[in-house]
Amino acid sequence: MSEEPIVHPSLLSSSLDILPLVFAHLDRPTLLSASQANKTFNTFSNKLLYSSVILSPEWRNPAYPRKDEGLLQCQFQSALKPHISPHVQRLTITGHLGSYSSVPTTLLSSLHTSILSFASLQSLSITPTDHLPDQFVPLLLGLANGSLQRLSELEVNTSCFVESGEFEYRPRVPLGGAIMEEDEDEDRVEEERNREAETKKESKVEILIRIQGLTSLTLVDPKGTIIQSLPTWLTHLSPTLREFHLKGNCGSITPGILRSLSTSLLTLHQPLRSFSIGISYSLTDTDIFGFLDGSPNGPMRELEELTVCYYMQLKPPTVIPNLPSLRKLTIKHTGTPISCTTQASLFTSFILRLIKKSRCLRELNIIHDGVGGGVKMDGLVSSLVAREGRGVELREVRLWFVGRAAFEELCRSCTSLEVLVAGVSPGTFRDLPTLIAPLKRLHKLSLKTHFVKQSKQSNLFNTEAARDLMSTSRVQRLSVDGGAWEGRWEVCEGKVEFSVVEVGKAGEQWGC
Repeated sequence: MSEEPIVHPSLLSSSLDILPLVFAHLDRPTLLSASQANKTFNTFSNKLLYSSVILSPEWRNPAYPRKDEGLLQCQFQSALKPHISPHVQRLTITGHLGSYSSVPTTLLSSLHTSILSFASLQSLSITPTDHLPDQFVPLLLGLANGSLQRLSELEVNTSCFVESGEFEYRPRVPLGGAIMEEDEDEDRVEEERNREAETKKESKVEILIRIQGLTSLTLVDPKGTIIQSLPTWLTHLSPTLREFHLKGNCGSITPGILRSLSTSLLTLHQPLRSFSIGISYSLTDTDIFGFLDGSPNGPMRELEELTVCYYMQLKPPTVIPNLPSLRKLTIKHTGTPISCTTQASLFTSFILRLIKKSRCLRELNIIHDGVGGGVKMDGLVSSLVAREGRGVELREVRLWFVGRAAFEELCRSCTSLEVLVAGVSPGTFRDLPTLIAPLKRLHKLSLKTHFVKQSKQSNLFNTEAARDLMSTSRVQRLSVDGGAWEGRWEVCEGKVEFSVVEVGKAGEQWGC
């Protein structure tokens, strides 16, 4: 009878050290299966499965009875368990949290208690589509009082800094087949409101600006009192703040407010590393470029990541920003889609002015919703190619339609590209393997065809063509017109073989 092998304790310890590295490369379905194997696998799987939690309830039609009373999205519900909550590091709250939310009423009333139980939470995003009045005030109070010591990143929208309406909905109840308002004593109601006003010590904004210790702050659709209180809040965050983002509708930000923000940012102990500003038609390119000027003593002198919005302006800016440390630039195109070469030239000039004094640029992203498919961005490609080798070494580029010659020039000159997103003509596909051959580091390629009817796009590229392309290059993730393929190494009959699997529609929005 053979004896069972004895495993040395040192080998067992080594395997436990390797497991986190192995699990980090597993996809979500595999992690879910591994979590049911044994206690050790469950522990390592939960750290990855619940490190980032999303609560995004759907809108519930009040005309239908609630069949999911007491149910909640599985991930958030499981994250509330005592042995899992310490693993939650990032929490995103979005979707519908109002009266017609699919979340049970009992949970809505105690949502702040559930969130504050995540002791290891480092990043919190509160951007619901709708919500109940003052729903997040208890949570903001907890954050202001330091209940989450490790919280370093905060993103909020109007639910956290715009006060509830003065006039609230008065319930209506059926009586005798008719709908009538409740009979209430107006004097008693007025007394209650006055008493509530007296006991209410702080507004949402007053509570919000007491939160300290953040390294990253994001305000979505900033408006009203929060804009006026930003200088005070930035002063409170001056010892730690390194990333500051103003997203969405920034129409309340005028040139005067922008100059005030620039003065407030000078109080930061360290210069900003990342900055974003949304669309504001009150601001000209000169206002934005002047604010971004990275003078030796300015708050933008070490800026590495920048996101700005563009809308067409005929008057060129009088200032060229000095951003010597800029590595990642994202430009969101807004307004009327580009439909002629003049508009394309203005947009190209805007980009080139932004990066003129940047010597460390590695990533350029252009995000757009609807852009004229027939307008080529060859001029921008030529300018980027001319800058290549002079301190600029692009790793990621996301553009829209470029001609075949410009696409070939980009691949031949920017050989360090790792991610490439572009719009091309059908003729480019015929020579695609040859065109991308110089890109030895390219692992992600996303293409969109122009001048082709949507019904015929599926005939241009299929799984067999994807297999031929990925087997002769280093591309591991390929997306063409929304279809996506992924290259994998699999063991088949004792041999390791490279296979290409279609994974459905592309996970990311075109151009993002």
